[in-house]
Formats: sequence, structure tokens, C-alpha cells
Amino acid sequence: MAELHVIFGTGPLGKWTARELARLGKQVRMINRSGKADRLPESIEVVASDAYDVKKNIEVTQGASAIYHPSATHFYLCSRLWQTSSNAWHARRSARAGLVYAKQRSTDTS
Repeated sequence: MAELHVIFGTGPLGKWTARELARLGKQVRMINRSGKADRLPESIEVVASDAYDVKKNIEVTQGASAIYHPSATHFYLCSRLWQTSSNAWHARRSARAGLVYAKQRSTDTS
């Protein structure tokens, strides 16, 4: 079985990361609140979980070799980002996985 890579979020950066990992033959699981996402290869699993639920996050990341926390969060949401980052860290420790943070570059020029 291919190594498991878990990605929190199904936004543009998360989807790009998931597609690239799948192209490289990795097993990919994406996490979002609804458990649904469109425009992804069928090989990518999408699971419902809330980034604020530490116990559930530990459950859905078991067996992961890497956990990704991509973000396009605006500055005013940073306190919420810190909480989800903390929960991802706890899940990473439980799974004994690497943790990758990524920030989408802003295209806003205003």
C-alpha cells in the first residue's frame, strides 16, 4: 500500500497538492467539514471532519506519513488558524507523521 498523505482542507492549494501527490502514486486523504469535494481524481479520499475536533483529527490521520495544512487564511482569521494548526500538530504527533504548512500566495493587489 502507498504511503498515506492527509491534507486538511479542499481549497485550491490543498487540491493542487492532492493532485500532485496522487500523480506521484501516493495515497491521499483530504479532510473538510462536508466530506465532499469536486474536480479531484477518484483515487483521492475525502473525509468529513472539523479541524477543531482534535479526537476526530487524530482518528482520520492514523497511519499518515505526512499531514498537510495548506492555508489561504486572511490575517484577521489568524487566531482561528492557530487553533486548527494546534489540532493538526496533535494529530501529527499521534500519527508520528511529518507536518507540512503551506500558504497560498495572495493575488490581491489592492
